[in-house]
This record gives sequence, structure tokens and C-alpha cells, in this order.
Amino acid sequence: MQFQNSLMEDEKIGKKEVWSAIRYLDPDEREKDKEANRASIIAILAVLLIVGSVWVLLWFRVRQP
Repeated sequence: MQFQNSLMEDEKIGKKEVWSAIRYLDPDEREKDKEANRASIIAILAVLLIVGSVWVLLWFRVRQP
């Protein structure tokens, strides 16, 4: 680890450059990002659906005579 840090300090390589190189060299990383994005969208939609359903049920319950 110390060897890698000394190389980064000597050559003035930024961490952003290192991470962009890793993403470029690892094509599976993009697929993992896509899967994570899909999972996040599905989770957000599920939470919104649940909250919306509860809100509608409560609204109907209050409106009943």
C-alpha cells in the first residue's frame, strides 16, 4: 500500500484518474453500475407505491360517513 501511495505522490496521479482507469479497464464495472441503478429505481418505485397506497387507503377511510 505504501508503495502505491509513493507512486501516486511522485507522479502526481489523482484518485479520480485512477478510478476512471479502473472503470475503463473493467467492463463488468459498468454492468454492475447499471444493475445497481436498476435496483435503486425499483426500490424507490416500490416505496412510492407503498406510501401512495397507504395514503389512498387512509383518504378513503376518512371520507367514509
